[in-house]
Amino acid sequence: MFFTALAILLSLWMLVKHGRRAVLVLAPSLVRVSADPAAPPRTPAQVAAGEALRALGFERLGARAERSPLRGLDLPSDAWVHRGVGAYADVLALSPRGGGPAYAYFLSGFDDGALVLTANHARLPQSGPAVLAGGLPGATLDGAWRAHQVAVARLAAAHGPPRADGLAARGDLARRWYRGPGRAELRRMFGMSLVSALVALLLFVGSVNLFMRALMH
Repeated sequence: MFFTALAILLSLWMLVKHGRRAVLVLAPSLVRVSADPAAPPRTPAQVAAGEALRALGFERLGARAERSPLRGLDLPSDAWVHRGVGAYADVLALSPRGGGPAYAYFLSGFDDGALVLTANHARLPQSGPAVLAGGLPGATLDGAWRAHQVAVARLAAAHGPPRADGLAARGDLARRWYRGPGRAELRRMFGMSLVSALVALLLFVGSVNLFMRALMH
């Protein structure tokens, strides 16, 4: 019975560890978006990136966060907007190991639902009539911004100019992302968590069954 009880505890631990991310594969709409226009940047890398973005014509909107229940996903960022081009920039509070520029990405949304995302780090590449997304690992903010403008121009020919406004509109665009191309990205990121959670669930059910049988004899 001791080892069966140990298996139950282990399976519960696995369910908590992997389940909080596995649920995002099944229900990406659980991601919650929040914003605070008065909050300052969280890291020196965000401050430095903000100076570069301001030089590119962006203005700061405030702090943002995209989180899921139990923090399976936790992405605090510093939000910027370029209304003239119709693009947002998010500078994540995370930085590459060993220092270096903060992770950042540009996101543009079109009125008909089309989306363009360009990051200076690895992202799931996606290409279609209504989406162009991907990352350029190691790119400078200026380089990623130029690539983003090229991608926006490609879709603008069929979808019209993108629009960008304040934090509320940025939140709406984030939710649109997770309802669309972001679903595939979450599945790639957390697919193994779903497998691990299912294995843990089977282990839990089997262990509880053995434990109850042992108690009855």
